[in-house]
Amino acid sequence: MTDVRKLTSEASNKTADKIREGARGAVDGMESMAQQGVDGVRRMTAQVSDAFGFSGERGEELSQRASKNVESITDTGTVLMRGLEELSREWINLSQERLQRNIQAMSKLANCRTVQDFFTVQTEVVRDHMEQAIDGSRRIAERSVQVANEATKALTAQVRSTESLRRAA
Repeated sequence: MTDVRKLTSEASNKTADKIREGARGAVDGMESMAQQGVDGVRRMTAQVSDAFGFSGERGEELSQRASKNVESITDTGTVLMRGLEELSREWINLSQERLQRNIQAMSKLANCRTVQDFFTVQTEVVRDHMEQAIDGSRRIAERSVQVANEATKALTAQVRSTESLRRAA
């Protein structure tokens, strides 16, 4: 049983590493795309300002607004991507915990000597499974709310910044 536990743990860890790697790559790619988007919007805004005769302060104001809006979207996207990475990490941890407990449960069931012992252990296993499912759901829900709050804060901060620029103009 120890060999199975070791092999299962190793496979689970390798899978978790691959998922973390992929999520990290997605976040890095999102940040790079965001910067390219901001740079592109700045160039495009400058060209539009020139084409429509917005120069000086008015052109600069338009450029700042457009840049702030793109930054707002990309900042929020980055927060959401990081949150997704954290949520996937939490799911992996929950899966690993469930796997370990299932292995332990199978070992306990295999060591039962009487039918009464078997049903007692089985009842404990079912109760443990339900408790872990509820706890896991709670953890995922709490983290999801945190991610949503962080994204909302990032977006709200950018909106306020844009509004203060608009009032100043």
